[in-house]
Amino acid sequence: MVAMTSTFTVRCLADCRKSGRIKAMNPEPAPQFPFVTAYALAVANALIIGLSFSLVKVAVTLAGPVDTLAFRFVIALAVCFLFARLKGERGERS
Repeated sequence: MVAMTSTFTVRCLADCRKSGRIKAMNPEPAPQFPFVTAYALAVANALIIGLSFSLVKVAVTLAGPVDTLAFRFVIALAVCFLFARLKGERGERS
């Protein structure tokens, strides 16, 4: 039964291609991502995650957890505003 189904499917596809209802798919090869860039990004990610834990541990001993969390959110908000400003996008006011 499986062989009949696959043969039938192949015949139907061949007929559709001949009639022009389905065009043959010739996908273009995907561009290659350089391995050096991938490894550099992986190392940067590991450094950011690793340093985050170490620096938060030190920061919580010097300031309270709520203060540390608020400071981290302020820094993240400033970075987001900086990226938005560099891209030239402005938020709409209602």
